Amino acid sequence: MIEALILGGLGFSFGVVLVYLARKFEVKVDERLEKIVELLPGKNCGTCGFANCEEMASASLKDPTYLERCRVLEPDNRRKIEEILGVSLQDISKKIAIVACTFQTENKFKYVGVQTCAAAVLVSSGFKKCKYACLGLGDCVRVCPFDAISISEGEVKIDKNKCVGCGLCVQTCPKNVINLVNAGAYVFVSCSSRDNAKTVVGVCKNGCIGCGLCAKACPVGAIKIENNLAIIDYSICTGCGKCAEVCPRKVIFKLRTN
Repeated sequence: MIEALILGGLGFSFGVVLVYLARKFEVKVDERLEKIVELLPGKNCGTCGFANCEEMASASLKDPTYLERCRVLEPDNRRKIEEILGVSLQDISKKIAIVACTFQTENKFKYVGVQTCAAAVLVSSGFKKCKYACLGLGDCVRVCPFDAISISEGEVKIDKNKCVGCGLCVQTCPKNVINLVNAGAYVFVSCSSRDNAKTVVGVCKNGCIGCGLCAKACPVGAIKIENNLAIIDYSICTGCGKCAEVCPRKVIFKLRTN
C-alpha cells in the first residue's frame, strides 16, 4: 500500500514537472503563418531566395518586404497577405519571359558533347555562328517549374499564358538570351547581339544591325541604340508600333496592339 502511494506520488510529481517544462519552453506558432502559406503559390520555385514557401512566409512575418521577392504571387493573394500582415507593399507588375533571339543563325560546327546549354557554351562559346544566339538545348525547359517552355524544331517557345515571370529560365540561360518584360509590353526586340552590322549580317538572316531607324521613327523617344542593339524603354513606349513597321530586319515584333 505504502509503495503504491509512493509510486503514485512520484508519478504525479513528474507529471506536474513535465507540464511545467512544456509550458515553460513551448514554441508558440504564429497563427498567421499557416494562412500566409496557403496564399503563397506553393511552387517552391526558390526565386524568392528561400527553400520553400513556408520559409518565405516565416520570413515575411518578421519582415513584410520579403513578400516583394515573390514574383509569381497572384495580386489578390498579395492583397490578402498584406491585410494579414497589416502592411501595404509596393505593387509589382507581372512579367513574362521572352527569348531575345530570331533563331535565324546556323551552326558553325557540330556539337557532340553533353546536351545542355551550360556545357555547350564552354566549347567556343557555343556552336552557333552568332555568339549571342540561343543554343536550344533546353536548360530553360528543364528548370521551368510551370511547364511554360518547350522546344520545337530547335526554337525555344514560351507559353505566355503559363509563364508567371519567376525568372528561373533567365537565371539559367548561359547566353543571357531570355528577358523578363512587363506582361503589358507592346513590342519586343528579338535579338541580343552586340556585334556590328557587318558581323550580324554575316551570321544571322535577320538579327538587329543597330541601324537606328526604329529610334528615329519612335515619336516618344522610347528607343535608343546601345552597343549596336535597339533597347526599348517600356516606361515611355506607347505601343504605336512604328518601330516594328520600319525595322528593315523585322527583328522588332508586336506583343499586343493598343
